[in-house]
Amino acid sequence: MLKLVEFKVVGVTFNDFDKVKNEVQTAQQVLVEWEKDNKYDPMAHAVIINGFKVGYIPKDKIQELDMDSKFYVRRFNCYNGEIVGLNLAQVRTVA
Repeated sequence: MLKLVEFKVVGVTFNDFDKVKNEVQTAQQVLVEWEKDNKYDPMAHAVIINGFKVGYIPKDKIQELDMDSKFYVRRFNCYNGEIVGLNLAQVRTVA
């Protein structure tokens, strides 16, 4: 059985999301990188798109996800017609 886990990327206003938001496409694969030396959260997992850190996986989702699996752009969050954030998804096989 397949399970879709979707979540909003957090911290996009503090990172490089503006540099790539017009290049991002739905279903695009993204890189997730563990920042074990992050001074605020040693469990932080950064979301990387086209070489830019655009935000983080929310803390409350880390345990639910398979960090070795692929992540994809699921949809965009818009405000007044402008892309201001994005949701990622992971498809997992569950018993």
